[in-house]
Amino acid sequence: MDNGVKRATLRAGANYALFLEEGRIFVPAINHSQSIGDDNQIRETVPHFYYVPKLPDPAQNMTNDPAAVKSWEGDRLYGSLAVTAGTPVGKAGDRLAQVYVKSGILPAMNGPRIGPRRSDTTSSAFEPLTF
Repeated sequence: MDNGVKRATLRAGANYALFLEEGRIFVPAINHSQSIGDDNQIRETVPHFYYVPKLPDPAQNMTNDPAAVKSWEGDRLYGSLAVTAGTPVGKAGDRLAQVYVKSGILPAMNGPRIGPRRSDTTSSAFEPLTF
C-alpha cells in the first residue's frame, strides 16, 4: 500500500555476502522495483551496501545499510542510511526472544528527515533531492 492505495509491484534483486576477517560481513546488493498497471508508476533501482560489524557481545547484532536510491520517475537520485540493532531479551518458549530497533535517515529538500525507513521511498512522506 502506498498512501492508502493498493499498488501491484514487482521487485527483483541480487546480493552477494562477503565474510570478512574477524567475523564481519559485507553484502553488496541491488534491488529494482517496478509497479504495474498504475498511472502513478514506481520505478526504482537501489544498490545497498550492508555491513555487519562483529560486536564484543556475540548475542547482540547490528546492521548498517547505506543505500543510493535512483527513482526513474522524475529522474531523482538520493541516499539513505538505516541502522538496525538487536539484543536478546530472554526466552519465548523454546526459542530466543530478541528486540530490534531500526532507525533511518533520508536526505530531503528541506533538510534531513529522521524516522523509520520505508520500503517505498517515493512516497510523499519523503521529498528526495533532485540532481
